[in-house]
Amino acid sequence: MKLIPNLKRAAPSDVQSVEVLGRGSGLHWESLDLDLSIRALVSSVFAGPEWMAELGRVGGRRSSAAKAAAARRNGRKGGRPPIR
Repeated sequence: MKLIPNLKRAAPSDVQSVEVLGRGSGLHWESLDLDLSIRALVSSVFAGPEWMAELGRVGGRRSSAAKAAAARRNGRKGGRPPIR
């Protein structure tokens, strides 16, 4: 409730009447006329360089056809360019 100011003064019954939107991308409270994006909520909780570094680390481990093709192109050029 601390993260969502609009819910601070809401009655418990109103808070409990939340509806999950789509495939879990949002929350909707009809009685409070309130919609909340899950992405916005998560980013407000996990804002900061440590969280962004973790997202990059996890994303870097993902493989895809595009990443494999880029790695092959870089390999033909002598590998990854040096960081300057």
